[in-house]
Amino acid sequence: MKRSLSRRAFVLTVGGGLAGMSLAWGLGGVQRLERMVGWRESLVEQCCAPADYHGWIVTAVDKEKLILGRHVTMMEDTDLPGQDIESGRVADASECSAWCLSEEDCLSFTYAKPNHPDAGKQGMCWIKASDAIRTVPSPFYVSGVVD
Repeated sequence: MKRSLSRRAFVLTVGGGLAGMSLAWGLGGVQRLERMVGWRESLVEQCCAPADYHGWIVTAVDKEKLILGRHVTMMEDTDLPGQDIESGRVADASECSAWCLSEEDCLSFTYAKPNHPDAGKQGMCWIKASDAIRTVPSPFYVSGVVD
C-alpha cells in the first residue's frame, strides 16, 4: 500500500526544517553581528566618540582639525584687557584656551581665576580678536596668546 503525504504534513516537515536551519544560522549570524558591532564600537571610541568640548559636541578627529597648527602661549598672572569677541563661564583656563582655539577669529584670551575678588568675574573667559593687546600684571587672571 502506497502511503501519501498530505500537503499540510509536507509543509510542516519542510518548513520546520527550514525554520530550524534559519534559526541555527541566525544565531551564528547574531554572534557574528555582535562581534562586528563590538569591533565597530571600539573603532568609534578610538576615533569618533563625541565629547562635550565647551558646549560643542565634537569627535576627537574633529577637535584635532579645529586646533591643528594652532598653539597657545600661556601667561600666568596676566590680564589682557579689551578686544573681546565673546565671553562665558568655563571650568578652568585650559577650557578657555580650548574655546579660543576652536574659534577661527580668536587670537588671545583671558580667564578670571576662581579667587578673583569680584564673584561675577570668577570663572569667566573672554576670547579676543587681537594678539597685540597690552598686558596688565594681575594675580587674578591667566591669559594666552595663539601662536
